Amino acid sequence: MTMDEVMLLWGGRAPDLPIEWLIWDRGNACRVDGGELHSGRELADLRSLALLRPCYLLLPQEQVLVTQVKLPTDSRAARQAIPFQLEEQLCDDPDRLHFAVGKSQGGGRYTVLVISRQLLQGWHDLLVSADLPIKGVFADAQVLESEASRWTRLDVAGRVLLKGDDGSGMALSQEELQQLSDVLEGETPIRTLAVEPGDTPLVSLARHLNLERAIDLMQGDFRLRDPVRGLLQRWRTPALLILLLAVLGLTQVALENYRLTQQKHELEQRVEALYREAFPEARKIVNPRLQMQRQLEQLRQNRLGAPLLRVLDRSVAAFQQRQDIRLTALRYDADDGRLALELEGPDAESLQMLNDRLQSEGLNSELGQFSSDKRATRGRLTITEVR
Repeated sequence: MTMDEVMLLWGGRAPDLPIEWLIWDRGNACRVDGGELHSGRELADLRSLALLRPCYLLLPQEQVLVTQVKLPTDSRAARQAIPFQLEEQLCDDPDRLHFAVGKSQGGGRYTVLVISRQLLQGWHDLLVSADLPIKGVFADAQVLESEASRWTRLDVAGRVLLKGDDGSGMALSQEELQQLSDVLEGETPIRTLAVEPGDTPLVSLARHLNLERAIDLMQGDFRLRDPVRGLLQRWRTPALLILLLAVLGLTQVALENYRLTQQKHELEQRVEALYREAFPEARKIVNPRLQMQRQLEQLRQNRLGAPLLRVLDRSVAAFQQRQDIRLTALRYDADDGRLALELEGPDAESLQMLNDRLQSEGLNSELGQFSSDKRATRGRLTITEVR
């Protein structure tokens, strides 16, 4: 499928007659797919194809009268009065007719298409029941390309379609054309469009499309609802809510990330402070954790820190079991092999359980005084090396 594809439905004189359909690639000027429905009641079978590309319905020009009006003003009220202005030219009651008005041609001149309301209502109801995303409904001669100051002629299926540069259009038989040819050519030259051998009538029509200048019959009360647009509108509110929730979620993640970043910065500052306290002679601190590891390794190699390392090695298991307790400060007295730990835990019981576990590891540990507030319980634990 390409972006240039359109789908054309060519209806008969009534909705219950066969309908020819065609998928046409306007960019490559070729037929993509096509076929025929037995009647308009089968239009729903084409819905999946019509959802993928613009779809248009073409009606016989013979059922549509094309005329011109000149309004005193280009106001909305003047356009609404067009049926009354044309009343004397019509053979039927204006209330039984539908009037589709084209774009202004300047000077208050408009092209007006007139069609039976009952006939158009039948097509409207059929399209609505089939739920087809129809972009426009046109008289078939109206969709032909045109040139300035010339009639454009296309012969299809024994019919002669004529399109004028002012939006006028008509469909004639060969006999009618012969009778009117002198009149038509006397006013405006006629340019005949070529018909390729082997083309179906609808393909011949598709080769000379100019949908942009055609007048859509489905105006006013007959305006069609686009099912795709309706679906998008129904999902608009849920989509906005989902977007809002996504924005709130991202905001919450950003705030949490900011909080964790601040907490990480505070912890790094505390680690650096502990390092300076443990190694006051240090001048430059880049990575306190790595530098602490190197200092301990150096102590281990020089056997200067063997007593401290033995105490730490034997207390690792107890601290791993009590991960809810956080070490806030550490002081080691090498003279008497005493290690003082400043701890912070959820309650006094957790500190006591840590002390009991250290004692079960064979360490002489003693829990000193502790203080509590709403956030945590803080206390000092002294471990004496077992020699």
